[in-house]
Amino acid sequence: MIAPLTLFRFKERIHVYILGLPETGDFLDAMTIQDKIYRTLGRGIAFRDDIREVVVDVKRRKRNGTRVLYQVKANVYSSTKPLTLTAHGWYLAEVFDELCRMLDRALVRSKKRGLRPRDRRETRLARRETLGERRKT
Repeated sequence: MIAPLTLFRFKERIHVYILGLPETGDFLDAMTIQDKIYRTLGRGIAFRDDIREVVVDVKRRKRNGTRVLYQVKANVYSSTKPLTLTAHGWYLAEVFDELCRMLDRALVRSKKRGLRPRDRRETRLARRETLGERRKT
């Protein structure tokens, strides 16, 4: 009876903070953006399960008539290595779409990397040492 209960784990929800989102202009709600980032992180959590929080900073860079150039910077904080992503664009919805695509690619890429060459070399040397010890005995 207790064995199935041990399979359930308390999952800590990743905190997503959005700073500098304009209240007027583009029709984007902060909850919509947070849901989009949560969905992207949900797909990539299998690759990087050490992510603690995401801070998204929205800045207005340039005005051209009625249009505004937005720069969106996302800092992904984890227990191993922080990740910084930046996207630019004239329409805020497209900028957040691009940012989520970049985040998804970065999470998948972190899985593909695996061991770095230096780590591979060290494991190869350790294997040689153990093989040498086996041959001696």
